[in-house]
Amino acid sequence: MFKNILIKPRGMASAVIVDERALNHLIQAQALLPSNIQLVLTRAFQRESFFLKVARGGGAVLFGIIFPNRKGEILDIFGHNGHATDGRHLDVGVINCNSDIKLLPFGVFTPLKKIKELFESNKFVLNNVFDALEKSKFSIHKNYTECMQIHCDFID
Repeated sequence: MFKNILIKPRGMASAVIVDERALNHLIQAQALLPSNIQLVLTRAFQRESFFLKVARGGGAVLFGIIFPNRKGEILDIFGHNGHATDGRHLDVGVINCNSDIKLLPFGVFTPLKKIKELFESNKFVLNNVFDALEKSKFSIHKNYTECMQIHCDFID
């Protein structure tokens, strides 16, 4: 926990490398939320590695096979989305009433219908989070999957 922001690296990462200004604005967003909603910083800057490129490439191919009608989303989901650029592009999780909200139970392979159902069932909390982030100078990614990862970009 750092100034009311829970930091919980995702996957095999052991740390989250975040821009100091972006972190300060994330702290501001947390302050705008009711006490039952906790932001969790899961990802920011991530170095491009050969393994990561191969994993994303393989994931993109598999995604295209599983969801042929969603091929237009592949770049949004499997591109680095700024994570390889700097620590101003964040993925954020949410805890509501001490319970982690699983917004993508199958990761990026969660079907769009399920994503929309999860959004609807968590709409109140998510709208609070999105509003707080936007008031704190973050832009939420427009792709449904990235939006549910709460991928947001700090805009200074």
